[in-house]
Amino acid sequence: MLTHTRTRTRRHLARRHLAALAVISLALGGVAACGGDDDDSEALSLDDFVSQADAICAEMETELDAAGEEAFGSATELPSEEELTAFVDDEVIPRVQSQIDAISALEPPAEIADDVDDLIETAESELEALKDNDDLTTLFSNNEDPFTESNAKSGELGLTDCDGSDDTA
Repeated sequence: MLTHTRTRTRRHLARRHLAALAVISLALGGVAACGGDDDDSEALSLDDFVSQADAICAEMETELDAAGEEAFGSATELPSEEELTAFVDDEVIPRVQSQIDAISALEPPAEIADDVDDLIETAESELEALKDNDDLTTLFSNNEDPFTESNAKSGELGLTDCDGSDDTA
């Protein structure tokens, strides 16, 4: 029974770490939603902007969850540093960059454009820090979120699928 419990606990921890990777990616998506110029002629309404940004984040979360399941399956232990690095480099960073690009193509309404720009700048800075992190095992085993600031800023903008929260639990 104890072995079964330990296995379930390790499996749960491994999945939590993979979920943390997905959350990190979600946070970046919301952050990336900066508008191009200040011309309001193509700006979305606030509701449309939030809806479209959230849809992009939700799609990326689904893709990243599938990639994590494929890479780690029913792992009972935290992946090795090499496995985490490969997953972050090969799956998380490219997907997040794609998400950032998709949301950046959206034109936020004028009333939130500055906040969106700030969110993007923060997320890009946090993404660079993740790229430069040489100790992903410690980062994820401590359940640290490298996108805490951008998560909060996404939430303030109403981007519920981009704010790093786990609404499914």
